[in-house]
Amino acid sequence: EKVILYTDFFLYDIKHMDPKVHKQYIGVDNQLILLNLEKLAKKAMIIMRTPVIPGFNDTETDINDIAQYVAKLGINELNLLPYQNYGRYKYNLLGRDYPFKNDKILDKEDVNKLRTVVIKQGLKVKIGG
Repeated sequence: EKVILYTDFFLYDIKHMDPKVHKQYIGVDNQLILLNLEKLAKKAMIIMRTPVIPGFNDTETDINDIAQYVAKLGINELNLLPYQNYGRYKYNLLGRDYPFKNDKILDKEDVNKLRTVVIKQGLKVKIGG
């Protein structure tokens, strides 16, 4: 809470709304992440970001759930960050298994469908960071 006084805005990621799916891929559920976001949304400007990962959170339903939640908090922007497999190298350096074996990259048509989903929730949307 002290850092809010010294910060113009926050970049905050939501990867998935389902706590079980979140735990399966990320290693922890998302309860604390969402609780902290709810507290922060009452006190600070936030730009939300969602890395869109094929096979994990790339469906219209997944993105709609996130966008709906973000809009409910009064946050007005969600950036969609299409998956790039650059993280695989970092995981290898750390000696960890890369959890996203599917290296499929979303095409522009898929990304535009997800953009439309976010817009329907009344949010500004940017593709990429």
